[in-house]
Amino acid sequence: MEWILAELVRLHHTVSANEAHRLITDLVSKEVPMIQVFDGFPRLLKDVAASDHCLVLLYWRGSEGADLSDLVKWVKPKMRANLKRTLGSLDTKNLVHCTDSKY
Repeated sequence: MEWILAELVRLHHTVSANEAHRLITDLVSKEVPMIQVFDGFPRLLKDVAASDHCLVLLYWRGSEGADLSDLVKWVKPKMRANLKRTLGSLDTKNLVHCTDSKY
C-alpha cells in the first residue's frame, strides 16, 4: 500500500521516487495494538519472551530504529542483563539489523 501511495504522490506532485517514498513513510504510521505509550514510554500490554519484546518495540519504531540505551529503558528490568545477547541473537537470525548501537 505504501508503494501505491508513493507512486500516486510521485505522479501527481512531480517529486522523485525516493522523495515520494519518504513522504509516505512519514505519513503512514504502524499501529501496534500491543503497545500503549505512557508519557513517551512504550509499554507492552502482553507478557512475551525477551526476543519478541524487542522485535515488537523495534517494529513499533519503524525505520527510525532504536538505540541500545532506549531499548534498555523500555524492556523489563529482568531482560536488561541479557539484552545485548538477545539483540545479537536476533541479528544473527537476520530478524534485526544493527549498525553501531542502533537497531
